[in-house]
Amino acid sequence: MTRKPPAIAFTDDKGHAVSEIKDREGWISDTFTLRGSFTKLGYQRAQAEDGGFFYQYTKEFSTAGVRVAIDFSGNTLPEENVPAALKTLGFEDMKTRGYSDRALPLAKVPPVLLAEAYADYLAIAQACAGFDAGWEKKMPW
Repeated sequence: MTRKPPAIAFTDDKGHAVSEIKDREGWISDTFTLRGSFTKLGYQRAQAEDGGFFYQYTKEFSTAGVRVAIDFSGNTLPEENVPAALKTLGFEDMKTRGYSDRALPLAKVPPVLLAEAYADYLAIAQACAGFDAGWEKKMPW
């Protein structure tokens, strides 16, 4: 019996455009396992923010002008092997300069890129132990 993949919603209950997928939010693992899964799929660690923390892995598709961004609970530099959880899958317009305006609505992402990125998100979730309802309490930061 084949399983049908979940439908991806392009709008929320109020009709607003959706710009991220979070059906694997709270799936837990550790930072080194996640790093290995991301790296295997061609993702790179995003820039560290204040305090040397990073919360995202990205993969750029320059011909489409789109960056795939998968958020997780974060890690510090130098990296430590600590509990970590997947969060969201989103897409950024690489042509937009401001950080706040980069998020692309899912409806504007090329369908093949959306499908491939979602498959990556699911593959990374497979490296996790599964969903944990108390995941936020188990994260070190």
